[in-house]
Amino acid sequence: MSIWTDVSAEGVQRQIAVNIVMVHIFSGFTLWDSIVSLPYEWHLFQGKRGCKWGAYTFYMNTRYLFLCSTITTLVFVDMYAEKFVRSLGTFFQISGHISNGFAYAILALRLLIIWRRDFVALIMILCQLALWASTFAAFPRVIDGFQERNSNIRLISTLLAVSSIMLVCAFSGLVHAYRHHIARLSCRGVFIEDGFLPTISRYSEMLWREGFQYFVVVWCGVLAEAVVRYMHVDQTGLLQFTFEFVRLQYRPALLVQPEAAQAQ
Repeated sequence: MSIWTDVSAEGVQRQIAVNIVMVHIFSGFTLWDSIVSLPYEWHLFQGKRGCKWGAYTFYMNTRYLFLCSTITTLVFVDMYAEKFVRSLGTFFQISGHISNGFAYAILALRLLIIWRRDFVALIMILCQLALWASTFAAFPRVIDGFQERNSNIRLISTLLAVSSIMLVCAFSGLVHAYRHHIARLSCRGVFIEDGFLPTISRYSEMLWREGFQYFVVVWCGVLAEAVVRYMHVDQTGLLQFTFEFVRLQYRPALLVQPEAAQAQ
């Protein structure tokens, strides 16, 4: 962490260099993912792939706001050493966080499909209201393209709470549904191998097949950013900028995969 705690002129330059490299790496992944998804999106638009219009709206808003944010961030970072463009910084912050909100809506839809219970729907509605309220409250606190510290802490705390709730709901819902599935198979006389390792293997395969890894990756990313912010190890703000950019990149990229939208 010494590179991020060095506030000398040379240390700041190294931080900027690392930041630029990270931005380009994750932006490259994002742009590649957008290109390979174009055939699917065209078939989706033509009605050749099944997807309800509500989920389609979340998908497209997440995808293209997220893409605009990525391109704007690339331009902002590449111009940063020569010229600071405040409007670009403000735009990529706002568009990135709005696409992030739609990405969480996709997670909420997945949870509703898993549980199909009214109380889970109420929990997801409350989570979405809290997330969007924190997101819109943070916009006036975007100063010179960067979020004010206390505003960022409030937003990160909300994201961490919402991500944790969704992670627990996803795990418990999938395990509960799979147990009922195993019980029905046993009643029909289907042989189910007992034992610790076979059981763990079956549950792990089920969780992976149902997309639980998306919830885990989202939660880990938010937790890492929260630790950096809470410990206040970032003196210049560049480490926070890097973490925030990576978070805003990987979450929509993971959650708007074609199979995710088709599942809705």
